[in-house]
Amino acid sequence: MKRDIEELLKANVISPEIADAISNYYKQKEISSPNRLVVVFGILGALLVGLGVILIIAHNWDDLARGVKTFLAFIPLVLGQVATGYSIFRKKESTSWREASACFLIFAIGACISLISQIYNIEGDLGDFLLTWSLLVLPIVYIARSHIASLLYILLITYFLFESNSWTHGRQFNFLYWLLFLAIVPHLFFLFKNRKETNFINFHSFLISISLSCGVGSLAGEFPHLLSITFIALFSCFYGLGYTYKSSQQGHLSNGFILYGSMATMVTLFIASFQDFWRTMREVIWSASIFQTETFYFALLFFVSAILVYYYYFNDRRSQWRDNLQPIMPVFIVYSFIFIIGQFFPQLAQILINILILSIGVLTIRQGANMNHLGVLNYGLIIITILVACRFFDTDISFVWRGLIFVSLGLGFFATNFWMIKKRREDG
Repeated sequence: MKRDIEELLKANVISPEIADAISNYYKQKEISSPNRLVVVFGILGALLVGLGVILIIAHNWDDLARGVKTFLAFIPLVLGQVATGYSIFRKKESTSWREASACFLIFAIGACISLISQIYNIEGDLGDFLLTWSLLVLPIVYIARSHIASLLYILLITYFLFESNSWTHGRQFNFLYWLLFLAIVPHLFFLFKNRKETNFINFHSFLISISLSCGVGSLAGEFPHLLSITFIALFSCFYGLGYTYKSSQQGHLSNGFILYGSMATMVTLFIASFQDFWRTMREVIWSASIFQTETFYFALLFFVSAILVYYYYFNDRRSQWRDNLQPIMPVFIVYSFIFIIGQFFPQLAQILINILILSIGVLTIRQGANMNHLGVLNYGLIIITILVACRFFDTDISFVWRGLIFVSLGLGFFATNFWMIKKRREDG
């Protein structure tokens, strides 16, 4: 930055007063913003210290008396509480202190629970351990205002979802997981509202997307195909949320909600583009008992949520809604109609899904060309390429034609990228 300012001064592009103003602005910004490296290394340090303490204790564990073991089990917990209390009362403005102490305390809690259970032979399984640990981590999120604590909490409840009953003992609706997730929502609301420029936002958006997708996946039950419409509505919520808080400087790849919502939506559409998907769905889906399932009500919930998210997003952009409308945004509405059509005309639904994917690919290419954005343009080309590759499994085409089609797609990639780069050079 200093070299750039000196270069602009020498070229008489800016005056000395403006140069001083720019320097002062970035100095103030640096002082007010926490050093990211300090935060990262603080968290890593807390992790290593916690793991080191556990290893040292574990090495001599069998030779210790029960009272000594109990005393040692609580030492990391007490140290973690002292460090967290110190960061809350004496280091309120220090992000590195807050996150590192909270991280250490969370692992100290986990170690203490497991050690006490082992010392006194307390019965329980991994699900009980994860649930107890999650419940003890939750207050740290709010008391310490720690974002690493909320990330670890979401990881714990997702692992609890896998371990409890949803995947290992048959899929059942897990109320407890959804209650645990709702408990973290107020913290997430304030995080996304007030800390839009931090990396914690990106980590949270990816982890929330994955966790909620796992939660919805556990709803399969008697009507697994109904999950497709639930997933599409959920992914649309993610996609819309990503655009509501996205800043003009932020790229698509660094926005977890946009990236995950877009890719997950396309994967679901590609799965629905096969014949078997609609044929098997028609055999099981049309039943009055569908209205008695959690999957139906979650589909309804996420569909309404997606509408509200896009209403909020476009409400402030009424005059420019065409410029802000993305090809994937209306997919959850279009897919819902195709889903109903698929109950009566499976082949027609399959054709409509393929047309929908092709339209998204073409519109994405057009959008990338208008934005002069190589990433968006190539994303549209990749969508069309995958669609063509998927159809090779459904159609009986000779290998010669298949080869020619792929050669054409490769030439298309080369030509469009060459045209885009040439256009950029001409525009300067």
